[in-house]
Amino acid sequence: QLTMRDYQNQPLDHKKISAVLQREFPEVIGISPIMQHYVLTQPTTEDEPFALIMLQGILPHQELGVSSLEETIIATQRNTKKLADALDDSMVLVGEQFINDHQLSLGDNLELMIPEPRTNNTVRFDTHNTRIGGIFKTGIDDFDAHVFFCSLDYLKQLIPDAGIHAISLRLADHVSEQTIIQKLRTRFGLNVYSWKELYPALLSALTLEKYLMFFVLALITLVASMSMVSLLFMLITQKKAEIALLRSMGCSVTTIKLLFITIGVMIAFSASISGLACAVFLGYVLEHYQLIALPDAYYVSHLPAHITWSSCVVVFFVVIALSFFASWFATRTIGTWSISHVLRHEG
Repeated sequence: QLTMRDYQNQPLDHKKISAVLQREFPEVIGISPIMQHYVLTQPTTEDEPFALIMLQGILPHQELGVSSLEETIIATQRNTKKLADALDDSMVLVGEQFINDHQLSLGDNLELMIPEPRTNNTVRFDTHNTRIGGIFKTGIDDFDAHVFFCSLDYLKQLIPDAGIHAISLRLADHVSEQTIIQKLRTRFGLNVYSWKELYPALLSALTLEKYLMFFVLALITLVASMSMVSLLFMLITQKKAEIALLRSMGCSVTTIKLLFITIGVMIAFSASISGLACAVFLGYVLEHYQLIALPDAYYVSHLPAHITWSSCVVVFFVVIALSFFASWFATRTIGTWSISHVLRHEG
């Protein structure tokens, strides 16, 4: 959700920063250090070009508290789909796209070439062999093809002089990100940013799409309300004699209107509950089974679907409000009738 880095990309003192965060920022509920280093890699069993990879060292038990990386794992050697098992025994977690590009599988060996400090304009590489302990799939091809994960201890063994480059944070629900970001920047003097700042164009497109979909949904509900208006008009016309009889017995126009409005709202209530139940079910299916594939122009391979309770509540109350207005509109003519004329001709 949030990332902390030094403005000059200098190593961070993870222990001290974590202690301050736990003591002064109760809004932060997850902390995980990250160590990053670029390496060259090549399968040891094939003669093919090297690939530039970002090797990212993490603490598996802490990473679970800040990201959904474990949920993207599709296979491990131990068949558990656990992040800790995929990174155990100095193994690496590799993206599915890299596996497909190089025709690899679980347990295959990889050769990691780590650049040493340059001397006399010459770059030397320190070579290490590792194995593929797990495969993950995020749906973002660039990420799945160029990022490896390993344990923080293993990366320190490969690069003893490397330090913590970033700290990932997760906030409690209903906490203002921008407020916390400003507090963290002031307190630590570090660059603190949200993932939304990394993808502003994508976020703007998704926000616009969300509002447009809500507007289209409101228009559909408004059109459906016209059917309710017609239904109530027909019902009121059929019950003219009964309505006139009730008025002659002292029943107020407001009470009669309220009766028909209640009928309309009950119809809208049952319809909206049924529609929301279908939407939640379809959203669950799309989220877990990825049935709709997207072209390569998008960041993800399948159509994402995530249902939030806040969206359901907003949609429900908008539908009820429009239905209430439609029902009220249909009952406006009740007070304009002549009771004696209705009883004489339609009673």
